[in-house]
Amino acid sequence: MWKCVSCAVQGKGHKRDDIPCQDMTYELVQNGVHVIVLADGAGSARFSHYGAQRLVKEASEYLVNHFEDCINCENLCLLKRTIIDFLVRALKEESQIRGCSIHDLASTLLIAAVDETRYFLLHIGDGVIACLDAGKLEVASTPDNGEFANVTTFVTSENAISSMRLFRGDLNEKNAFVLMSDGTGHSLYHKSTKTLANVVMKLMFHTCTTDRERMKEQLEEAVTSVISQKTLDDCSIAIIARYSSFFGSIKMIPLEKRLELYEISPRDPSVRKRVECLDAILAVAETPCSLRKIAQEIHLKTKYAQKRVEKLVALGLLVKKGGFYQRF
Repeated sequence: MWKCVSCAVQGKGHKRDDIPCQDMTYELVQNGVHVIVLADGAGSARFSHYGAQRLVKEASEYLVNHFEDCINCENLCLLKRTIIDFLVRALKEESQIRGCSIHDLASTLLIAAVDETRYFLLHIGDGVIACLDAGKLEVASTPDNGEFANVTTFVTSENAISSMRLFRGDLNEKNAFVLMSDGTGHSLYHKSTKTLANVVMKLMFHTCTTDRERMKEQLEEAVTSVISQKTLDDCSIAIIARYSSFFGSIKMIPLEKRLELYEISPRDPSVRKRVECLDAILAVAETPCSLRKIAQEIHLKTKYAQKRVEKLVALGLLVKKGGFYQRF
């Protein structure tokens, strides 16, 4: 089961100068597709916060409605042009509403979209896209700053199509994606080595094991009190993740977190017994095994074991392939 969380925090410099937060994030789940989007409005564009706000919403809706087209289109040039044309039309509408030039709405754009088996990434401008692949934290797309650190490409730039980066394919063992603006990148992305801070994996882990509202509060607190203190710029981050065995043994997760993961109420009178049973099933399913094998190993009748196995499948913690079950 995929979970999403995101936030955008006004930078110290913008607070000082009374400039609105120009970073925007958005999350959308529809048609079996989960999407996270991040946009960083250009500091030189007077209404870029409106442009970023419009872009994250329009891009999210486009991806949930055209995910198959984005995955299957063989003509990448055509796909890029189609996406840019759609986004620019939306910005032209916004410019008419605001009574400004479309370039006053300039913004970067980062997207990660997934269904159960495939992913799609889009990157225009600076910022970073990261992923967790087979337990390894990797940079999927680096900042596009060209020759100079403070120069980048925007959706409204003439070279937006040629600069756009697209990545797509089967998820396989990709279990999390993170989008971050350049403000957040100051803390979490090491430009010289093109590597990420270890805390990024922790954020991925907590996203898929913590209640969304609580995680959002914790993320905003972390960005406000730690990440934004290292830069004058706005800071934003968006995360999408599903639980994977690559995060470690299920028993290493505190009981409180496992209750959230299993969607079990702490007031349930048999809470510990239920948790231990689900823990045991996941331990057995480290390697592919049948329902009958699982029932034997956890000492339950097959019909009772099946209910618990089906719950774990629904939660996205087990996958069924043929007649066998295996932990992610």
